[in-house]
Amino acid sequence: MSFLNKTIKEGIFFLVPMLLVYLLIAKLYSLLTPLAENISRKLFNYHFLGIKPVYIIAILLILIVCFLIGLLALTSLGKIMLKSVEDNLLVILPGYKLIKSTSQSIMGLEDSANFPVVLAPIDGWMIAFVVEKLETGESVVFVPGSPNPWSGNVIIFTDDQLRPTSLKQKDAIRILRQTGMSFKSLKGDC
Repeated sequence: MSFLNKTIKEGIFFLVPMLLVYLLIAKLYSLLTPLAENISRKLFNYHFLGIKPVYIIAILLILIVCFLIGLLALTSLGKIMLKSVEDNLLVILPGYKLIKSTSQSIMGLEDSANFPVVLAPIDGWMIAFVVEKLETGESVVFVPGSPNPWSGNVIIFTDDQLRPTSLKQKDAIRILRQTGMSFKSLKGDC
């Protein structure tokens, strides 16, 4: 029964983000379809490989919107807008910054904030992420749980108490999710 319960929960946590992305794209598609139909009527009056041009145009419009929003996100105004939304709205989501940082790291957008991976002295050495450096010479660290690295504890340590590692954030998350089973292959990085 425990296996069934855990498997269903894992399925839910796998499907929910995918469902949210699907709903976002579906909503964007429904908003852009009328424009795509107008463009299609003016430019085309046939099917391309059995596909109506309106579908291709709608997909291209979605990609253009994503590109334009990506351009906005790269500007200082976009960064200010995003920071404002993150600081005032998304801050209520537990682990948002860690999830965002890890996702960006996995997608190859590593120029974003990447939390350094350290070992913190808690009943032995525990994997932790330095989320902020204080002026007092201390560090605020997030000590994630395993196998769910999105929940854990926030603890303040002096810098000399922490042991730096060369682990990447995405590798540390993988170790935690796999309850340490992939640690052996990365142990030389600690």
